[in-house]
Amino acid sequence: MSVANEADSANNASNWGLLTILGSFSTTNIIMANWPRAMWQIAPIRAVRTLALGPS
Repeated sequence: MSVANEADSANNASNWGLLTILGSFSTTNIIMANWPRAMWQIAPIRAVRTLALGPS
């Protein structure tokens, strides 16, 4: 992805109130290693929602 496309993606995400995180992650957990991209996109969303609820 070019720098211009990354900037466009970031701008589009911010318009929708989404967080864009670019980078890499490695794991030795065999289950997590086989997660499709969609699972990696859902995980931080769930974490943010849980944190936003505060202590139970």
